[in-house]
Amino acid sequence: MSDLTIHTSGPMFDGQAKRAAHDFSRKASEKIADEGAEMVRDQLHEVIRHPTGYYESHIQVRVHSELDRVITDGGIVYGPWLEGTSERNNTTRFKGYKTFRLIKQELESKAGDIAERILPLYKSRME
Repeated sequence: MSDLTIHTSGPMFDGQAKRAAHDFSRKASEKIADEGAEMVRDQLHEVIRHPTGYYESHIQVRVHSELDRVITDGGIVYGPWLEGTSERNNTTRFKGYKTFRLIKQELESKAGDIAERILPLYKSRME
């Protein structure tokens, strides 16, 4: 009977590739959320008739979990009314700007491209 010895080395076996993939996922989540927040601010500046900058300045990215981010208005009391999700929108002519909902759709279509831009920084650590 003969013995067979297999030696393994490299990023796939020492955990470097797994760490690089995790770091990439975290950074991609951050970049996508940051770009989304900027898109929301830009859109709000376009649609709000008399922008003071106050509401836009409260648009922020909140860390929901290590890999999840949430774009929020920081809980501004009139935020749901501006978005069009308040009960008040049912009783007034103003139906809301739907900014967060529209940007969410747009951001979902751009997310892959945003992540792809930073992938080369992590790909070399996986090889």
